[in-house]
Amino acid sequence: MDFNGCMCQRRTGTTNPFLKSHFSGGANKEYTEHYGAMIQTKILFLIIVLPLATPAHTDAIPLNTIEDLQKIGNDDMYPLNGSYVITQDIDARGTASWNDGAGFDPIGEYNYFSSSKSFKGTLDGQGHVILGLNINRPDQDFVGMFEYVGNTGLIKNVVLSGGAVRGRYRVGALAAMVDGGTFELCAAKTYVSGMAMVGGLVGTISYGTIKQCHTSGVVMGDERYTGGLVGRHGEGISPSVLLNCYSRAAVSGGYLYTGGLAGLNAGVIQNSFAAGEVTADPDGDATGGFAGENSGVITACYWDKDITGQSGSAGGSGRMTTEMTYPYAGNTYVGWDFAETWVEDMDPVSNDGYPFLLDTLPLPQDSCDDGNPCTVDRYNWESCACESIPMECDDADDCTVDACVEGVCVHTPILCDDSDLCTVDVCVEGQCVYTPVVCDDDNVCTNDTCTPALGCQYETLDCDDGVVCTVDTCDPATGCVNTSHDGLCDDNNACTVDTCDLLLGCQYEDLDCDDGVLCTMDACDPEIGCINVLDDRFCDDGNACTVETCDLLLGCQYETVNCDDGVACTADSCGPATGCMNTPDDRLCDDYDACTIDTCDPRIGCLYDAVDCDDGVACTVDTCDPLTGCMNTPDEQLCDDEDACTIDRCHPESGCQFETVDCNDEDACTVDTCVPALGCRHEILDCDDGLPCTADSCDPATGCMNTPDDRLCDDDDPCTTDLCVGGLCSNVPLECDDGDPCTTDLCINGECAFLPCDDGDPCTTDVCIAGDCVFTPIVCDDGDPCTTDACVGGECIFTPVTCDDGNACTTDTCVDGECIFTPLNCDDGDPCTLEICSNGECQYIPVVCDDGNACTTDACSAGACIFTPIDCDDGDPCTADTCDPATGSCLHEYICGEGETEGEIVEGEGEPFVFHPADSNQDTRMAIGEAITYLAGWQQGSNEIAYAIRAAYLWQNGERYIYLKALSPPLCWMLAP
Repeated sequence: MDFNGCMCQRRTGTTNPFLKSHFSGGANKEYTEHYGAMIQTKILFLIIVLPLATPAHTDAIPLNTIEDLQKIGNDDMYPLNGSYVITQDIDARGTASWNDGAGFDPIGEYNYFSSSKSFKGTLDGQGHVILGLNINRPDQDFVGMFEYVGNTGLIKNVVLSGGAVRGRYRVGALAAMVDGGTFELCAAKTYVSGMAMVGGLVGTISYGTIKQCHTSGVVMGDERYTGGLVGRHGEGISPSVLLNCYSRAAVSGGYLYTGGLAGLNAGVIQNSFAAGEVTADPDGDATGGFAGENSGVITACYWDKDITGQSGSAGGSGRMTTEMTYPYAGNTYVGWDFAETWVEDMDPVSNDGYPFLLDTLPLPQDSCDDGNPCTVDRYNWESCACESIPMECDDADDCTVDACVEGVCVHTPILCDDSDLCTVDVCVEGQCVYTPVVCDDDNVCTNDTCTPALGCQYETLDCDDGVVCTVDTCDPATGCVNTSHDGLCDDNNACTVDTCDLLLGCQYEDLDCDDGVLCTMDACDPEIGCINVLDDRFCDDGNACTVETCDLLLGCQYETVNCDDGVACTADSCGPATGCMNTPDDRLCDDYDACTIDTCDPRIGCLYDAVDCDDGVACTVDTCDPLTGCMNTPDEQLCDDEDACTIDRCHPESGCQFETVDCNDEDACTVDTCVPALGCRHEILDCDDGLPCTADSCDPATGCMNTPDDRLCDDDDPCTTDLCVGGLCSNVPLECDDGDPCTTDLCINGECAFLPCDDGDPCTTDVCIAGDCVFTPIVCDDGDPCTTDACVGGECIFTPVTCDDGNACTTDTCVDGECIFTPLNCDDGDPCTLEICSNGECQYIPVVCDDGNACTTDACSAGACIFTPIDCDDGDPCTADTCDPATGSCLHEYICGEGETEGEIVEGEGEPFVFHPADSNQDTRMAIGEAITYLAGWQQGSNEIAYAIRAAYLWQNGERYIYLKALSPPLCWMLAP
């Protein structure tokens, strides 16, 4: 915003030149020449002591547009720790349509456990204006131009004008959340709203610094912590400081902590004021003209009681408008720096008479607000007049009605509806077009129709062919499909082939179990189906010189018997009738032992080998008797296969025989099986066919029976005919229609009934018009807004309105239809009493003044608490005189030690030592050393020393001096008491 060359004519006819305040740092400030030599002298002084320009930002990244600003943190070339400079005024009004109406995306990202995504860089606005910034995120926390500013973040010379910022918790025009950042020479005039922790500049600053900043516009919070400049200030790991700031914003808070400058203060605020309207929930608590709640330190701060509408505050001093505007009252702005920080608004054209900051002139449009959030109000420095620019809401869509509602663009679609569901209603280039609906679902399985009231109707096609064993479906492309399903014909007999004929239904043919192999026994078991048992006996060729076997695939197989015994002195041969013959000549080798085989080996002679009595049968016990020879005794215990489904036997030749146990109980209603561990099992056959209206049973001779039963479809409704069709229930409603459109046709207890139009209400007139019942209410109106008019039982009743808020402290009346509750006036004119009304009677409660410090005398005077320190001075310069805040007792500690000579510096050799601020629960005064712990009674002139932050001692010419640097008032070396 360039103010060069704008010479605006004032009402008096004199000329008031505003010179440029547009470079980095904003240090070139000038006054008008209207006040003669005094002002000219001050201008000369400022020109001498303030720099005309700050050094150029040689390494800073330039920001020329709102799009450049949005890149911070979202583009690798624009990091969150970078240094940035705004090079010109930025028009941000287009952000109202960004992100589907959510607007500008706040810079940075808050995380409770990490500040890695906070803004830790530098942004210098150089006094340029960001116009019309919009952020519309009412359901999002941490909303502002910056979402999160970290402990090295510096934002200065930034001006926000117009636009709106909407969020939920922690909302500020410039920043939502600050942990250690610094804000200098910033200003904001915008609309800010949220639920809690809402501020015109910053939502919440836990610790950090805000100095020489100001706000105007509107700040609204629905719940807690709402302030014109900051919603919640302090309560961080380090003190938070707010210096030389003011707010003229209109503040509207919720039920707790609402203040003209700060909703809650837990840090240090100095030299600041609030002069905007302050309102809150009338049933809420902690509303103040300056601060809603204060647990920190507020020094030399003021609020305008007339403008804020608040007579009290948790901190600061209340003054009338005439005391806060030029010429200022003597007890206002005490100790403020009107040389280098503040400017007296002598001719109230800049800030309506309130002082304004030298380095951040008030926004010219502060006095140009037309009260319409749908306009951007600004001061035109070329025409020297206010102008209101309507917010641009055109979305270039002819089929929407574009409007601005409370500062937000709303695009309402044009409604095209001819109330006919058989047309497609659309808007084309601003005109409604009604195209007939084509009701074709590309499905031959539906009958497609359309009715204006219901639209397209698709009735399902009936594809039932009446055949039990077909699955009846419909193919959307071809139509009805009746697919035979052999599984629906299962007769539970594995010896039949069950098929479904599309015409004849279920067909059952005997299963052919012939496997074509001659040496197998072919049979069929109804439970398991075909059984093909191998039987070698079918392969006997009557030749003992062959081994006959039956192969399931190849049939009979014949292998030649090998008769070679490997003994050289035996004759090996085979006879078809007898088989193998091995004739040894053992006569010469006979040892008369039947358990040896005496043979003749042509190479070594007789061999006496033990007789092998193993007959190859696993279930025989093989032994030998020297007299009789081998004995093979069958033992059936050796054939136990631990299978309860077999009968175990031992055959002397073939070995173990395992005969299958027959488990057939000849009952078609059981499933007969055998479990090796348990033996035969007979489980009940499951005859449930899954159909709701068939009676499922079983006949031991024939098996399952599923008989349809209409009784199972009874829906207990005499107005339906109940049938079981194909195993499914069908409840067909009784048809009742007398053809008269003025009657309601229905079925009651199986009988049709036709009822005329009657809604059962005696307070309506019931008639039938063109086949539709019309019920017209009887109108009861006596013209008296203080009566409630109603029809009861066909009669008009006029009941007087009862106005009673249940409060005996109000007079309740009805006027023009509205209840008026006038509170009882209990004001006794004494500002040191609290006036309340209880049960209709006034009560006056004295104001309790107690600072919790036994070292002060507490009293109320003219509505303000006065805490007068106890005088503990004993007149001895070698004692440190203090008071114990807990007991009120004076303490006198001797401090003149040996060796203290002229010129000697003690306590850190003259260097000041630093003390931290007192805890919020302690007295606001601080300890300043080991020897002196309390400053009650210390004064500089007529001002009490209230808050020291440094101290050191110096002995000079035999007297002890103390060096203090205090927040209020500033001190140097002074003689110690």
